[in-house]
Amino acid sequence: MTNTKRRLTLFAALIIALGILASGCSLIQKTPEAIAKQKVAKVGNEYITRGELDELVNYQKGMFIAQYGLEDNYFESTDGKEMLSNIKKQLLDSMIDQK
Repeated sequence: MTNTKRRLTLFAALIIALGILASGCSLIQKTPEAIAKQKVAKVGNEYITRGELDELVNYQKGMFIAQYGLEDNYFESTDGKEMLSNIKKQLLDSMIDQK
């Protein structure tokens, strides 16, 4: 009987520990500075960071908004997200070619 209780207690503790680990992983968030330092491409010995790419993407977004009279929240729509994805790919390709 004691052995069964011990196993049951150990099993319950294991389940609780796994639950804490699973929920704790989603609580860790990167700072904006850490996100900006993430490497998105390597060209030779040089890296292109997310911050460098995001800077150009934000500039390009501003140009599209000004040129075509788009609303600020356009890039949150389905079409806008698709356009933004294409912009990111094209800009990253261009940055790689320039390095």
